[in-house]
Amino acid sequence: MKPAVALIAVAQLILGAQTTPPQTNAEAVGEREWGKQSGPFQLSIAADKRQYGAEEVILLTATLKNVGSEPVMMHHVPRMLLYEVNVWLPMPAWIPYKPKAPLTQFGDSERHPRFTSVMGRVVPSGYESVDRFELNKLFQMSAPGEYRVVLSCRQPSEKKGEPEITVTSNEIVVTVLPAR
Repeated sequence: MKPAVALIAVAQLILGAQTTPPQTNAEAVGEREWGKQSGPFQLSIAADKRQYGAEEVILLTATLKNVGSEPVMMHHVPRMLLYEVNVWLPMPAWIPYKPKAPLTQFGDSERHPRFTSVMGRVVPSGYESVDRFELNKLFQMSAPGEYRVVLSCRQPSEKKGEPEITVTSNEIVVTVLPAR
């Protein structure tokens, strides 16, 4: 290889590496993962990374989508009240029962506000409602290990008079590293 060609190839590698954005957890495992479709809805969750330091903020993105072909009524509740968040504590694989992570004081105040109202709006097909949470601000996640996370939410049925539907997300695993 000629020196000029080699220099250009090295420059392209260096520039390419500098312009590549960091991968999110969802991108690191491929295309966005979704939970099973429930009625006209699907729910996806992703963390920004797979591993976090003991003191890092764990950001979780929840995307609720109307995957139906028609506009539908979608509930929206302020804060994290829309979602039932399940965070299971790190446990050895041989233990069959995995306890859930307790709420922090802040998480408890977010789950039990003084006043709450459920709002609904009609959303078109393909509409996505995106919410972001600081997961370890809501749940005690300081112990090192793998935390499994699943969200679910209740949405109106497509037909009046029928019970609400429960939409469940995909499961993600977030690893908290030991403090250094």
